[in-house]
Amino acid sequence: MVDCRRGTEGDRRLNAISVSEPYDRTYFAEGCGRPYQRDEYWLSWFGRIADRIVREIGPASVLDAGCAMGMLVESLRDRGVEAFGLDVSDFALSQVRDDIKPYCWRGSITDPLPRRYDLILCVEVLEHLQPDDAERAAANLTQHSDDLLFSSTSEDFKEATHVNVREPEYWVEMFARHDFYRDVDYDAAYLAGWAIRLRRRRDPAARQVANYERLITRLRNENRSLRELAGEHRGRIADQERQLDELRRQLKMLRRLIPAPVRRPLGWLRRQFARPAPATPVVTTPAASAAANDRLDDRAGDRVDDPDVDAAGRRSGAGYSSSS
Repeated sequence: MVDCRRGTEGDRRLNAISVSEPYDRTYFAEGCGRPYQRDEYWLSWFGRIADRIVREIGPASVLDAGCAMGMLVESLRDRGVEAFGLDVSDFALSQVRDDIKPYCWRGSITDPLPRRYDLILCVEVLEHLQPDDAERAAANLTQHSDDLLFSSTSEDFKEATHVNVREPEYWVEMFARHDFYRDVDYDAAYLAGWAIRLRRRRDPAARQVANYERLITRLRNENRSLRELAGEHRGRIADQERQLDELRRQLKMLRRLIPAPVRRPLGWLRRQFARPAPATPVVTTPAASAAANDRLDDRAGDRVDDPDVDAAGRRSGAGYSSSS
């Protein structure tokens, strides 16, 4: 089930929500950020997910528990996987591709399933169920597969139908009671950033602890390496800033060595490129224009390019003489 319902009624309404409530056209059209429908965006997204499942897990049979419009089911079947789906929404199931409809049915994930599957997906579903129903759903799913791809948001409290938003450890503990543990070597982030793969394992507790310790060690090493890289980058930035300060100092010294007759035309050119074009042309004689430019150079030219002249036109006296 794509998690996109937006509710507008109060707490009494929320308490009445159950797994059997239909998710109507408005649910899919308005609550997803973008309309959830059979279009290129969603078909491509589910196609990429199907590619990863086929390539990395390779199941012969799959159940999408909360399949909505069946786009993942069709993507998997198009790739040769015996895929099925169930959902509580009559509207969503009416949008399933015609040749896929025989493989999708209306039902709750708390109801007994017809068979076992190599893989079951339960993506953004259990937060819609009351805690007791979520417990029953977990027990039901784990009885019909040894391999689950699971995700449930731990942050989206704004969604009206999210009556059971929990932290990841809540769900991990729930599935662990059925001997399902996280596959620490599998990255399921292509489903959601918080998605995980849970697999049935009856290994001794010591081996499970070792698996989690391996994950913790890997994350700790990654964190340390990233911190070291950040420190190296800060050191390089500091070195570059020192080099830049030295170049500025050298440039200031070089400007002091440039004679005023050279510096003034340079200042005039800079002003010409910096000033906006006049709205109307100004007509002057060559003699008047030359005199005006000389006055501007005397007053402003040195201030623009001479580091020994301040904004008020006062000269510090260092590195310059009127005879330069």
